[in-house]
Amino acid sequence: MIGALTGTVIDRRADTIIFDVRDVGYEVFVTSRFVGGAEQQRLWVHHHVREDTESLFGFSDRDERDLFAVLLTASGVGPKLALAILSALTPAQLRSALAGDDVAQLTLVPGIGKRTAQRLIVDLKTKVTAREADLGGSSTALTEVRLGLESLGYTTQEVAQAVAGLDPSQAVEVLMRIALSRIGGRDA
Repeated sequence: MIGALTGTVIDRRADTIIFDVRDVGYEVFVTSRFVGGAEQQRLWVHHHVREDTESLFGFSDRDERDLFAVLLTASGVGPKLALAILSALTPAQLRSALAGDDVAQLTLVPGIGKRTAQRLIVDLKTKVTAREADLGGSSTALTEVRLGLESLGYTTQEVAQAVAGLDPSQAVEVLMRIALSRIGGRDA
């Protein structure tokens, strides 16, 4: 099994790259947020094997790759849908949506309706929170910030953009101040 590759991106398509590792070009499916350049970089890989095909799915960091593997354990989620989820939501946003039972956030992903979002929450909530406990992290602060912003009347899209990339280890008050300044147009 391939777990990681070090090389350079030599070609990019809509959802795949050709990743050159010592003159061997690997076709790798990536999220739309993946940024690859001509410089050498490490690509964390999920090697997906089925009886009729083998595919590589690449990620910028190990956490995103591990979350991809957790998504595959959910009923009805294959690698393409898991990749679409991670293209639409950052790992922090996904964890926050699952922890906060945020169906609206999950339905922002193309191909996920209300029923599928509810099923994802049921299937993955305990798996993701158990994994976070193992890592020593918590998305509780992010969930509180998300709920606070929604109670102030901000849309799901505004809330998602405001909490994207926030550090869940910070105090809720600090996170809320940063999120409100992002919504107000000032970068924090």
